[in-house]
Amino acid sequence: MEDRFINRLLNSSSTIEVAIVFLVFAAIAFLRKKIADLILSIWNNFSLSLDFKNESKKIRELRHHDIFRTIERVRIVTNKHRFYHGEDLDVTKSEMFKDFMAFKLNFIAYHFQILIDKAADAKDNEHLKSLCFDAVTIATKNYLNRTKTHFLESGISVKDADYVIDLFERWRLETITSVQNRINSVFSSKFHKSKYENLLAVLELISMAIDLIPKDGIGAFNSFNGKFKNIEYNNK
Repeated sequence: MEDRFINRLLNSSSTIEVAIVFLVFAAIAFLRKKIADLILSIWNNFSLSLDFKNESKKIRELRHHDIFRTIERVRIVTNKHRFYHGEDLDVTKSEMFKDFMAFKLNFIAYHFQILIDKAADAKDNEHLKSLCFDAVTIATKNYLNRTKTHFLESGISVKDADYVIDLFERWRLETITSVQNRINSVFSSKFHKSKYENLLAVLELISMAIDLIPKDGIGAFNSFNGKFKNIEYNNK
């Protein structure tokens, strides 16, 4: 059939017309692979965009992760804890501890909500890793600054405020170092491939570290027993 079509074409057309027809067919044959590649590329880009949107949606659902319930549970524990000097209630230390823990927990909750929102738009896992470390660093810096300001406003001297904060941070150092090491391990692991899986693992790590806050905090405050008992602490 193709031979008859070509013969009719040769018999009924001029040389120029034949040449044009062959050029058209040649162009189609030449461009066929490129057109197919272009369509495949468009489809792949569409699929990647769809995957990105789906993963971003899953990441935003982590706004309801257990880390935030953990924070509130730990808050209840730290609010109820009381310190004693001998048999006497140490009111100042108890109030300082409650305020200290409140600021720490508040800033963790705030900055990890921000982390989840930013993670949904993270370009890749390396970007997400940077966002995770930023959240830890900024939350720590902000709660330390806010706690110190509050202590000074409540009648604690600069020296004593620095002493309490530095002591607590020394007690927390081992926990924080372990968390940082584990975050690095999460992002270098082959078991966590997607941004969602990496962020979920990080939130689990941070939740564990939050669970240890009462232990570290109580240990730190117990170590300066009686130091602030006679200070009038005005935290109103």
